[in-house]
Amino acid sequence: MRFSVLFIFCTLIFTASWLAAQSPEITGNTIVCGNKTLSMLENGTMTLSVDGKNAGSFYYYFSIADKNRNKTYWFGIGEKRSFNIARSQLTRDGNKFHYHGVAKLDGREWDFYEQTVELTEEGLIRISGQWTPPPYDELEMGTRTFFFASDFSFLGGKKVVINAKEITIPEKKTKEGNETFIDIPGGTSFSAKFLPDEPDRSFSISGAKPGFASIRGWLPASGKGVTFWLNRGARSTTFDLDIRPVTGK
Repeated sequence: MRFSVLFIFCTLIFTASWLAAQSPEITGNTIVCGNKTLSMLENGTMTLSVDGKNAGSFYYYFSIADKNRNKTYWFGIGEKRSFNIARSQLTRDGNKFHYHGVAKLDGREWDFYEQTVELTEEGLIRISGQWTPPPYDELEMGTRTFFFASDFSFLGGKKVVINAKEITIPEKKTKEGNETFIDIPGGTSFSAKFLPDEPDRSFSISGAKPGFASIRGWLPASGKGVTFWLNRGARSTTFDLDIRPVTGK
């Protein structure tokens, strides 16, 4: 009898400890879940590590055309060349991180970008971004995209399931220039599950309209890795990132 009670007690402790390890929690400027860590950088970019190795970066990317100068600015959030770093900042309030970005393009500044990263009660990481078009007549918004960029060393040759379609990511570039290996038109919702056959390392991104027009996977001309282009066109988007292991869902 005593052995049975002790066994049940130990089992309950082990189960509680295992469940706690599978539930994301905030530590400083990171959200940790088992072997995965999402880090919030001061410039608004997010980096994901798995088993202590860099899995990739999540960030918004923009283009703005200057009609007077016949020039197009291409930049990611928080880049020193396009943001006033002194006026931009990352803050935390409870289970939410907020990034406020002030754009700076050849002397013209405005409150351009707001981003919230929230750890929900369900254990999902909700990423919301909103941007304000430039208040200058000569400047015109162009591309608005949410990128997940990874190295071949992490994703090359691995599987990803996008809207129930399983594909294998190329191990390397085979052509010059940007090389697209998948392009799925937008619908009412989307999901992308990375490493579906590796439960402990798997993670997923999902979202719904408004906020995206297509899901594209491409190999940048630089040849440095794999980029997923997850939305285009709207002024605000919301995505859920799930870093919980499959066995804990």
